Amino acid sequence: METKFECTYPLTAEVDDETLRYVLFRRWNAVFSYVCGALFFVLAVAMGVWFYQSAGYVPAKVILLLVLAPLLPLTQVLMYGTARKNRHKQMEEITGGKPVTVTVRVSDAGIEYLSSARTDATTLPFDEIKRTVETKNLLGLMSKSKVMYPMAKSGFTKGTPEELKQFLKEKGIR
Repeated sequence: METKFECTYPLTAEVDDETLRYVLFRRWNAVFSYVCGALFFVLAVAMGVWFYQSAGYVPAKVILLLVLAPLLPLTQVLMYGTARKNRHKQMEEITGGKPVTVTVRVSDAGIEYLSSARTDATTLPFDEIKRTVETKNLLGLMSKSKVMYPMAKSGFTKGTPEELKQFLKEKGIR
């Protein structure tokens, strides 16, 4: 099948970090975590003020909620730092410190994702792709299993990111 789009780029720490930042901070679960943390904090402040005005003291449970509520959004930040460090170590271990090159080919049959760190390619039929996502430097394909397949916008050797997005829209991928 003829390749309509091709993107080749080095899988650098910067590309990996940008992918991780999207997955941990721009998806609905991250936003939900931040909103819940803020709501719990506001609720704890309101309860603390109410208890103090009506009873003259603030219960330990309210103080505990005031302390713990801000930690809810901070878990995302902690997860990012740990995941980032571990992913970089894993990449170096797998490749022996050699740079990894990723090639993505898109045809009418589907999407082929190749990495110099592996001997086999990952082939994704279009019905496995849920949607496209975009960051400053990446165009990503989110699979139904919530895996993001990034493509560096600067790495397109055949077609452009805009043309690929249009092609994917025609295939029913938003």
